[in-house]
Amino acid sequence: MIFNMKYLYDNLGVKLNRKEQKDNITNSLESMIRHQVFSTSHNLDIRQVNINDIIKLDYQLIDNGFTIVNDNVFDKIFQYDKQKVDKYSLFNTYLAIKKYADNDTQESYPSIEFLMHICNIRSNNTIHRYVNILTELGVIYCIKGDYYIDQYNDIRKSNNIYKVLI
Repeated sequence: MIFNMKYLYDNLGVKLNRKEQKDNITNSLESMIRHQVFSTSHNLDIRQVNINDIIKLDYQLIDNGFTIVNDNVFDKIFQYDKQKVDKYSLFNTYLAIKKYADNDTQESYPSIEFLMHICNIRSNNTIHRYVNILTELGVIYCIKGDYYIDQYNDIRKSNNIYKVLI
């Protein structure tokens, strides 16, 4: 994937004077590199990159599989405008779900807490909202986890099942 930060800011509707929003994008990129959603062939310090410098991030190979996103999914996510959302974090959520999907079934089972951690999002309500938006966009299908009683008679909730559709 080849881009520059200005391209991301423009497509996400982030004005150049919005430090917090720009920091969120930088944090998301760092998180995806750290968690090997993307890789780079050189030591890239994303915080030191000029907004017009070209950045190249490679898709990370995962057990002989690829995390590939086609233009249709990218466009659906970045053109979403029904409610105000951080589109980059929405995209990051999709990537995290897709990264852990089984190659044959396209199903994944990450917990909400794990998605929050890998996507660098602090609120489980935000992750739930992003999952609902991704479902509305038709890029994933989510089966909500059921409650069960564990061996200690505690009530627990199982992880959601995410089916990647595109």
